[in-house]
Amino acid sequence: MTTATGVAPGFLLVPAREYSWELGDIVEIRVPLKGKISDLVEPAALGSSNLFTESDEFSIFEDNLVLFWELVRVLFADSKYPKLEDNESLMVVALDFSESDAILHGKIIKSI
Repeated sequence: MTTATGVAPGFLLVPAREYSWELGDIVEIRVPLKGKISDLVEPAALGSSNLFTESDEFSIFEDNLVLFWELVRVLFADSKYPKLEDNESLMVVALDFSESDAILHGKIIKSI
């Protein structure tokens, strides 16, 4: 098995069992469907993460596929990745698409 360190690059599932959560704020995050990372990120941050150095071009939705790793890259580049505590997660409940944007709908949950 390959190991990796860092932020999960996409949709992450946890073991199927009962959990206790404290429900927090409802979240709606809007990001562009396609474009250039360099148009979103602060210039000083461009070289500091391999999230931004792979390719300047991004497309979250192509050929009827949602590319979650691209969504994560854009959330970071556009400074819209939610600020979460160690025991919090963003539970994504829906993804919505307009002509030019992806809209992530979710709820902050805290493990208890």
